[in-house]
Amino acid sequence: MNTVTQTGLEQALASKLKELLASVPWLRNWHVKRIESPRDPGFDLEATLTLPEGKAILAIECKREMRPSNFHALTEKKIRPSRHPSPIVPVPAMPFVSPRLADLCVRQAWSWYDLSGNCHINVPNVIYLERRGNEPVHTGSRPTANLSTPGAGRVIRALLAPENAGVRWTQRSMESHFGNLKTPVPLPSLGLVNKVVRHLREEAFIAVLPDGGFQLRDPLKLLFRVARRIPFRSAPATRLFCVAARQPTARCLVQA
Repeated sequence: MNTVTQTGLEQALASKLKELLASVPWLRNWHVKRIESPRDPGFDLEATLTLPEGKAILAIECKREMRPSNFHALTEKKIRPSRHPSPIVPVPAMPFVSPRLADLCVRQAWSWYDLSGNCHINVPNVIYLERRGNEPVHTGSRPTANLSTPGAGRVIRALLAPENAGVRWTQRSMESHFGNLKTPVPLPSLGLVNKVVRHLREEAFIAVLPDGGFQLRDPLKLLFRVARRIPFRSAPATRLFCVAARQPTARCLVQA
């Protein structure tokens, strides 16, 4: 996909959106167009849905790739459509949308879709179209860290531990944290900590603080992510945490 021009990408994504909208039998009189105007409206494609009570617009921004860490900046962009129908639904579209990015879009009440036909298109009280499970036509960049290794697991457990809720970390304080535990554990190297922290930052699981430290941002989603990757059979469980209501940090990890 790196050899495709921006125009070619927009055309491919416009074609896929038309295919998705055409799959809704009752939806009529819609059209999709590319924005070709010197005045930047903040998006690349515009899909107009004609409804009994008026019109709605899907404002589609076409990207080659986007890390979850860049999603917050995208939400701060101003969308300036040529008309002012209600509602206006922002829709990031790209060759591949990762599960994490898809989740961030839904939580922001945004829609999304990719070239494989996976999508979440939701105009409240009008249309809800969701498809998952299609094999990706393109894949995203490889992750910078493997979260299923024992060393990475120790870093993740330190972040998720309830007693560490709200802690401001640095990579060096994370490394030294393990030396202060009552039960000694092998210390992860500074290089490994750096890889795990960079990966979690790119996936928007941690927030970088103004002073240069970082803090856990989305503990429950991180918990679910690593729970799917932990090789339970490879390590004995000595303590089991389960999700408990009203806890500052979710507990659902095997601590070895």
